[in-house]
Amino acid sequence: MGSVGAAALLVFGSIFFFHHDAGFKILLSAQRTAGGALWYGFVLAALLPLYCFIGWEGAADLAEETNDPRFVTPFAMIRANYVSVGASLFMIIGFLIAIQHGLADLLGQPKNPLIYIFQSHFGAVAAGILQVVVFLAIFSCVLANMVVATRLTFALSRDKMLPGSAVLGRVSVATRTPIASILLVAAVAIGINLLSAGIAANVVSICSVAYYFIYVLTVGGAIYAYMKRKIPSHRAGDFSLGRWFVPVAVVAFVYSAGVIVIALAPHEGHTAAIYLLGAEVAGVLWYLLYLRPRIANRSAGVYRQELADVEKPEEASSAIL
Repeated sequence: MGSVGAAALLVFGSIFFFHHDAGFKILLSAQRTAGGALWYGFVLAALLPLYCFIGWEGAADLAEETNDPRFVTPFAMIRANYVSVGASLFMIIGFLIAIQHGLADLLGQPKNPLIYIFQSHFGAVAAGILQVVVFLAIFSCVLANMVVATRLTFALSRDKMLPGSAVLGRVSVATRTPIASILLVAAVAIGINLLSAGIAANVVSICSVAYYFIYVLTVGGAIYAYMKRKIPSHRAGDFSLGRWFVPVAVVAFVYSAGVIVIALAPHEGHTAAIYLLGAEVAGVLWYLLYLRPRIANRSAGVYRQELADVEKPEEASSAIL
């Protein structure tokens, strides 16, 4: 919100106060600062929103803890996308129209481009305040990601899907929170930050690719379930794509797979590819050697609680009451 607020000041100033060569004309400009085909610029511009379309499923992770997750979750995900796209688009436009001395000068100076644009209009003190606000916003985003990671760790442990599930899936009676899951996520986050910059950069480099890899697996699983007629029917009022499910799912699968290829194919993406491959190999081994037989006999996975309710109907009834 800090960046969006700064963009709002720049838009207001560009309309009423600032007088420079850029303005709204830059949105229609085809000027390039380096050689190369124009189509390549469009490809790069098309990749920019990719960073706006990661993490929105965090709304789904948290919405699963509501009273009616089947109804709430899809709409929470859609709203998260609308907010991400709208806020990002407004921020990009706000800073673009406020470029004061052209793209060449902007890209040729050592400062962060956004800070440079804001400082050129409002001064060093205002730019310093913006940096503090942005830092707080980033810190809030980190905390939100840790909340999502904690919830996911707890949910998987509750279903006996992770090592140490007996501890990680336990909810404290006093605090009503999964303390072990919180401590594990915090320890991993702090550990990554305490590592050298090179290692931390390598870990961070796989994040966006790993998100899209998860999207590929999710959409691919949904397409497979649809072909096998295993997708449950929806209730009246629940979100459903209906007959549009197949074309939307296929486009989403191809798009996400394309993002992975684009991110990993260049030489700079090879490190991320190695990290991602290692993580996926570990996951596949864990599934084949441990999870698969337990999911088959319903001692792990989403059916575990249903089986427990059948075996202990009295306890299940008292829990519901």
